[in-house]
Amino acid sequence: MGSGGACPCPGNACPEVLAEGLEAASHLAQNDTDLFYIASIDRLSKQGGSPSKPVSDTVAAFTLDETTLYWIDGSGTYLRKSALDGTGQGPLGSADSVQHPQFIAVDETNVYFASVSTTASMSCAGVKRLPKAGGPSVKISETCSSGVTVTPYGLGVDAASVYWITVLSPGFTDGTVWKADKTATDGAPTQLVKVNGAASRLIVDPTGIYYLSGSVFRIDPGGSAPEKVSAGLDAIAFAVDGSKIYVLGDDLSSVDSATSETTQLAYESGTDIVVDASAVYWLSGKTGATSVLKLVK
Repeated sequence: MGSGGACPCPGNACPEVLAEGLEAASHLAQNDTDLFYIASIDRLSKQGGSPSKPVSDTVAAFTLDETTLYWIDGSGTYLRKSALDGTGQGPLGSADSVQHPQFIAVDETNVYFASVSTTASMSCAGVKRLPKAGGPSVKISETCSSGVTVTPYGLGVDAASVYWITVLSPGFTDGTVWKADKTATDGAPTQLVKVNGAASRLIVDPTGIYYLSGSVFRIDPGGSAPEKVSAGLDAIAFAVDGSKIYVLGDDLSSVDSATSETTQLAYESGTDIVVDASAVYWLSGKTGATSVLKLVK
């Protein structure tokens, strides 16, 4: 696969097609051996083959840990879980009719999800948690505005904190990255950064907090001026691997965040990307003809 230039692929290393002709695929995630993505929730070996379908229900958002899938149902109302093969499906708790529920995350003990609440005069967006074993959800923190609609647009968690992005609708303006103590109950949020336009694709990594706003930016968990780490590339999606940023834009490229050295890796663009120790994986194509691609590092 690959086209353009004098050679069939940059560096004569072409992506491998793991699956193709998918009707729909988004929200790519991984564990050591498999890739997962929303169609409902499909599972595909990193070595290729036919995808299986552990979850056949409509899914708004999902995440996973070593043993379990966690997801918000398509109505944005309920949280559910199952084993990675789809067995043992059952309810986890209520997502309280989350609006735009694309965002769910886990740590060792809890599930975290974006939350929205609206009154006649205020619109609020924040994060709730509930135990992996199930039970009532607890509001960790939220931010509110009057006269506009506040929409969650990204979520992540580390050892101490939960982070989320909000934008204002309509227009998806004023993208803001927030932080709160993940053990808090109705705690105060801390604003880390605010941009003029939209912000999305939040990644919480040991090397920093990353988000997409046309380009890829990095900030420190404690707060810092945003640092552009995608060189001159416009990005649709990205993945972080130590000091290297893998950027999907007009193609797939890597950027050394320390030197800004940019390397074109593949001609195929895409919509979602993950990376592990040996390869880069991404979704490429359009509805009805989506492929899962793999490029060995």
